[in-house]
Amino acid sequence: MGSGTSGPPDPGTPASVDTRIPHAIGPHVDYLPRPLLQTIVRSAVEATGARVGWLAVVVDATELAVIAAAGDADVVERVLWQRTAVGRGSASFVIQTGQPVALRPQQGGSSDDWAAELLGRQPESLVCVPCHGDDQPIGALELVDKLDGSSFSFDDIELAVVLAQIAGAAAAETTGGAVAVPSPEQLSSDLSRLAEADPTRYVAVAQALSALVAQS
Repeated sequence: MGSGTSGPPDPGTPASVDTRIPHAIGPHVDYLPRPLLQTIVRSAVEATGARVGWLAVVVDATELAVIAAAGDADVVERVLWQRTAVGRGSASFVIQTGQPVALRPQQGGSSDDWAAELLGRQPESLVCVPCHGDDQPIGALELVDKLDGSSFSFDDIELAVVLAQIAGAAAAETTGGAVAVPSPEQLSSDLSRLAEADPTRYVAVAQALSALVAQS
């Protein structure tokens, strides 16, 4: 993985998505702390230099809920447990399509109405990647605003994808859904490449994996 500093290209306005997603994790989500998911989101926030990040999951076929968040304390307190209708924001788009997106709304790029609602303003930049369970996306990991004011890089997206793989398995496990843990070969390849190219970010992923093992 390279160390490029340029931000990813704006994908354009996301296509409309269905307002019903059948691969939900379940009809209900309890309002209990989830230390493992918090650790994974915090690792993603710290490793990418994001101001804040959250994990949103499909809790029934028509709603998304934020079940873990990390970063700016004021924002975390505001966004945790918030819900919205499926079909809104980047999270809905990546869950429906299985494809990550990177946006720069304040630079004339596509907007994210749900992220703007959660933040109370339009984000400067964001990256959103799907979290898979049972081979289908059940949620999305969203990282917002780099602390240094830059855009998220391709390296940031790659790191977010690796952590989202872990988060998807953990989210399905903690909410009673089906679990699709990334294969050892897939994780080994991703981690080996990360350790060689960016040891600091590798530590963040290793911490998330250690937390997952400890909770298993």
